Amino acid sequence: MSSYIKSPLNYTGGKYKILDDIIPCFPKNIETFVDLFGGGFNVGINIDAEKIIYNDHNLFLPQMFEYFKLKGVNIIDKIYYRIKEFGLSEENQEGYLTLRKKYNEGKDVLDLFILTCYSNPV
Repeated sequence: MSSYIKSPLNYTGGKYKILDDIIPCFPKNIETFVDLFGGGFNVGINIDAEKIIYNDHNLFLPQMFEYFKLKGVNIIDKIYYRIKEFGLSEENQEGYLTLRKKYNEGKDVLDLFILTCYSNPV
């Protein structure tokens, strides 16, 4: 596999594993690329285009990806700090619920990402 950027979100239907097959199908000089069903954004983040438009039904995802783009690797320490601050683990439901309440009050996209990582669907 070529050196593609992998989305931090594990999305159902993610295209990361088939990027070697998808990317060569696109034209070489793309002015505007619209990732219509953006999801985890594996395709859009790896496309060489002058302008990339990310679209998804979940309106918070574009904000999250824009935040990641702006902050880059500087967010890693913030993520670790939040995990420690709320004692997040598979066993600590109270910490998860406390962070979720804080997210619902302030809508911080980094908190949304952390909540997604620690959610445990039944």
